[in-house]
Amino acid sequence: MKKKIPEIKESVEELKEKLKIEKSPRSQQRVHMLYLLKSGEAKSRQEVADLLAVHRHTVGQWLSRYEQEGMEGMLELKTKPNRAYSLSAEEKEKLEEQLKNPVGFGSYKEIGRWLKEQLGVELKYPTVYKIVRKDLGAKLKVPRKSHIYKDEGEVEAFKESFGERLKKK
Repeated sequence: MKKKIPEIKESVEELKEKLKIEKSPRSQQRVHMLYLLKSGEAKSRQEVADLLAVHRHTVGQWLSRYEQEGMEGMLELKTKPNRAYSLSAEEKEKLEEQLKNPVGFGSYKEIGRWLKEQLGVELKYPTVYKIVRKDLGAKLKVPRKSHIYKDEGEVEAFKESFGERLKKK
């Protein structure tokens, strides 16, 4: 469906000035879109999208906001506020202690289950991963698989002979 491009109220000179004044790159892109359309350098959403290296749907959203809320509404960058941390300091300490356990966890889902059962906190997988890897700097303790034909007797013999060689040096 081809939507009509809304009438741009500002003049080309005003848009040029606004483009120079605007500090945020995201806002500059939006003003540049209006400039391209007003000056006639682009005639469609697709042309603007190609020139600004954004998707045509993005251009459509910007134009809709411009039509409904004007220049100031379109330039208002909506960001999500910082959320409260998902684990308290005490809960984080308990998790850290559990991660130091030699047995450890086999997966991040397992950690999520432990958090739910022990602490009553339900977290999504990416959140658990971020807390464990980035915040706590811990890694999962997963034993490596052993070969199916491995002979335990040979392993012990190797360890003994290797230990003896180290003692000789």
